[in-house]
Amino acid sequence: MAGCAINQGDFQNYQPDTQSSNQDEQICSQMTDLNNEIEKPNYVILTRAMFAERLMDFVTEHSEKYTIKILVADDFVQNNTSLDVAEQIRTRLGMEYEVDSENYLLIVGAPDTEKQNELCHSLDHAWEIPTRYVPFLGEDTQPILDKNFIPTDQYYASVNERWDTGEFEWMKRFTFSADYLVGRVPVKTVEELGAWTQKNKDYRTPEAPRHSIFTNDACTQPNAKFPQDFLNGFLSQYTHSMSFHRCVGDDGGNISDFGNADQADFISVYSHGNSQAVVAGKKGYSLLAESADFEKPPIIFAHACDTAAPDLEEGSLGTNLIRMPNGALAYVGYTRSNTSIIHPFWEQVFLDDGLTLGKAVYASKQKLFSHKLPKPDEINDWFALTLFGDPSIRLTEPRQTLELGAQTLQGSEPITVCADIATGADSGNAE
Repeated sequence: MAGCAINQGDFQNYQPDTQSSNQDEQICSQMTDLNNEIEKPNYVILTRAMFAERLMDFVTEHSEKYTIKILVADDFVQNNTSLDVAEQIRTRLGMEYEVDSENYLLIVGAPDTEKQNELCHSLDHAWEIPTRYVPFLGEDTQPILDKNFIPTDQYYASVNERWDTGEFEWMKRFTFSADYLVGRVPVKTVEELGAWTQKNKDYRTPEAPRHSIFTNDACTQPNAKFPQDFLNGFLSQYTHSMSFHRCVGDDGGNISDFGNADQADFISVYSHGNSQAVVAGKKGYSLLAESADFEKPPIIFAHACDTAAPDLEEGSLGTNLIRMPNGALAYVGYTRSNTSIIHPFWEQVFLDDGLTLGKAVYASKQKLFSHKLPKPDEINDWFALTLFGDPSIRLTEPRQTLELGAQTLQGSEPITVCADIATGADSGNAE
């Protein structure tokens, strides 16, 4: 049989039509369908019963590309047992993990503000999905137990790494390997979830992304270094269209206004921050949820302390922008204070095949860990870096082309090449 190989047992229930002259083609087609089904990435949605119905359209849209598994915490979490709630969830995620697949996890729900820095032993709110807390490591690599802890969903990403809540030596050896690529939608009402799912539905992967980049240090320090990702040799206008805002020709202003003018798909901010805002001095660029009004909800990457705290009663900048119809489609930021303004997030997207949000966030952490012996404050930063939004969102498409010279291949018939340069998966024909 020409055209495909079939292993015994692949089609135990397949009954060939012996009268058909296209039997080979039928089997090849069915084999392709089977392979496509097998190769679908695993996508787990962890949610609460109050959100399940509102997620059905999202599930339907994603089921074309992913094998969807819905875990409703109400159905399997038990309150006040020897295992805390997050540990029960993590155990269940380990059971749903697919070894030979890319695994995505979307958490729909928010942590309880009253359980900061604590183990959660019961679900007391209909919207509640807990996070995990780790202490800051001090310069001597010892945990600082009298300081506010770091909330991190890395706990759910790394289901196969050691995680000991009593002793913290493991933090120094933690590799940040990600079994799941995790995003959280930190909503508390069905209306907030509806606003987010509509933004997600309206999103189209940009063929030529527009990226607005804001650096507040440059507004007060003319010789301030620009973030490493955007220096020569890394990202450039060859990777995507970038608009730089450094108080050249303006004194700063509302980031959402500049983003709208740029028609930005992505926004990066390098600035001081607090839980409610990206802050600016007398000159510079600021972003507050109450003054944000994005015409096209962007994907925001914020190097600004505390802006992605998931566990505040009043919400943080990141959580509030996710909940707003005219806010952000996705938000990548820090749940607590961070020390470094250098993180290779966009480098991971455009140069290292991190084409989905989840892959860019978690692969960039692993890349940093694998290239150096991390300092304590770097470990703190990596635990704090989190994603609000759909981890499977595709940020861009590869722009490389495959060209074959006239003398490269010769044959009596046209030669078909099927390839996806970025992923290696079959994607289309080029003759």
